[in-house]
Amino acid sequence: MVTIVVALASGAEFTFLDEPVAGLDVVAREKFYQLLLEEFTESGRTFVISTHIIEEAADIFEEVILLDEGKILLKENLEELLERAWCVSGREDEVDRATAGYTQHHAERLGRSKSVTILEPKPNDAGENEQTDRLGNADVTVQKVSLQKLFVALCGEEH
Repeated sequence: MVTIVVALASGAEFTFLDEPVAGLDVVAREKFYQLLLEEFTESGRTFVISTHIIEEAADIFEEVILLDEGKILLKENLEELLERAWCVSGREDEVDRATAGYTQHHAERLGRSKSVTILEPKPNDAGENEQTDRLGNADVTVQKVSLQKLFVALCGEEH
């Protein structure tokens, strides 16, 4: 807690926080995120946060850098990234047909059903993505993916 107080009070233009909420109870973590957002809003300071508690902190992120064994998997605006991330589920053959051309991440199978996470390519200059229509026309369920689920899918084995 003392480290958090010193970091917020420092007024430094760039403040790096490594697992700042580790060891804090849920009430203290919420208060920390609230104070961090207030400080950012008032000062415009840049805060770089390293955390394993992704879902809890996701609401305060503007940009995300995913690292896997020291390798940068991606660096992108959070909102734009999540607009491209989908979980596709249904009968295995339908999922494979709908996601042909995509890299399937974190495939899970149960009987004849399959669920995979895909990350669409970034939109072209006109803001369009040619492959999106194929997902909507397939006999599969397509759902948005949370940042934590995307992290797990991208850092796991590819199928």
